[in-house]
Amino acid sequence: MDLAIPQEVGNILTALEQKGREAYVVGGCVRDSLLGQIPHDWDICTAATPQEVMECFAGERALPTGLAHGTVTLIRNSIPYEITTFRIDGTYSDGRRPDQVAFVRDLREDLARRDFTINAIAYSPRTGVVDCFGGRKDLQERQIRAVREPEERFQEDGLRILRALRFAATYGFGVESHTASAARKCKNLMKNVSVERIFTEFSRLLCGIGAGDVLMAFPDIIGVFLPEILPAIGFRQEHPRHIYDIWDHTAKAISAAPPDRSVRFALLFHDLGKTNCLSQDERGSSHFYGHEKESAALCRKALKRLRCDKNTAHLTETLVQYHSSRLCPVYPPSFHPEFQAWMGQWHENKEAALSRMPFPVLEPGLRQARRWLNKLGEERLRRLLETQRADVCAQDAYYAAERLRQLENFTGFLELAKATNQCYCLRDLKVSGRDLQEAGFSAGPELGRILEALLEEVVEGSLPNEREALLHRAAIIK
Repeated sequence: MDLAIPQEVGNILTALEQKGREAYVVGGCVRDSLLGQIPHDWDICTAATPQEVMECFAGERALPTGLAHGTVTLIRNSIPYEITTFRIDGTYSDGRRPDQVAFVRDLREDLARRDFTINAIAYSPRTGVVDCFGGRKDLQERQIRAVREPEERFQEDGLRILRALRFAATYGFGVESHTASAARKCKNLMKNVSVERIFTEFSRLLCGIGAGDVLMAFPDIIGVFLPEILPAIGFRQEHPRHIYDIWDHTAKAISAAPPDRSVRFALLFHDLGKTNCLSQDERGSSHFYGHEKESAALCRKALKRLRCDKNTAHLTETLVQYHSSRLCPVYPPSFHPEFQAWMGQWHENKEAALSRMPFPVLEPGLRQARRWLNKLGEERLRRLLETQRADVCAQDAYYAAERLRQLENFTGFLELAKATNQCYCLRDLKVSGRDLQEAGFSAGPELGRILEALLEEVVEGSLPNEREALLHRAAIIK
């Protein structure tokens, strides 16, 4: 079987082979090629020692970036290619890197030290695919399986437990039963892994196409570094709108969301606070008043512990805080098809559309769009819409249908607000601080207060965004 490899990679393999040393591309690039995907980078392994690699590419930018572990980085046309000598690893006293390595000449020995069979496949144009541990079969059967003994692989590096789940989520695979059992048995090894490595790996897991399935299958493993999820597992929601317990609902919502990191993290945390907010009415229905605030607090605490960057953490917390907010005025169901048809006409002929449904009819929805744009800004508001859609999609279909109609209506109002240049922030206001000063207002903090007051009235629709009207109103506010 032939794989398409970049010409420069082929040239590197040929150069090493001409020196009498075997050379292959290996790992993720082979895995992705076999899956029909485009690899992000190309790793090369070889029987040549680091010194022999340096000699082979003498006169080029061959950098000894990891000689202790046999790695030389060759730079060609500004692209780095890692070339690593076949090796076997010694003990892993730090649970991450081998204390020492020994260089070998046998490719099989090198492949045997790797984590999962799908990553232990090599290829060269000369030999074709070299698969000593059944990686191609596991790709066909869509499963993640450790190379040889899974417990040994996990004891070498506890992060491999989470990597198994991440690969399963990324490709929509399952985890082979012995590998899954070993992962559960060894799960506490993850406590020895730095939170930065955990967060990076878990972020990738959460954005995978199979993230929801992995979360439902392995909550006990996720709970090692995210204990906040544990009370939600099996916690029933006795309410007609909900058909899943909190954790299953969470996983289903994540599956329904786009692979946006902040949206998926928000959905991970959005209902975890419910376990602290349960109340029941006289009919036995559950209510979770204030769970948004509780969930946002759990989100803030967990992401800080995991060393999440501040921008992502703040955005995620905001999405959690507002995930239950009603964005759109409640219109009767009959409004939805009429409005959606009108939006289609609006894009084709604005004048004709406005004659059929003038702005006064649309103003309640536009007002809400302006309010939320003012509160969150467009980027965060669109992410909130995605969060709410996914949340609703993981609820009872009968109740979800109306909520989805309202969200679609609000999306239409948002598009209409943007298309008609509705004013929702200070930069859109038809007067500035300089205009007020030229009209006789004194410079200072008071100008900012007046501008904010004017903006609020424009957003609420009680004041037109027109220069003369704004200056007149400013004089009254003053």
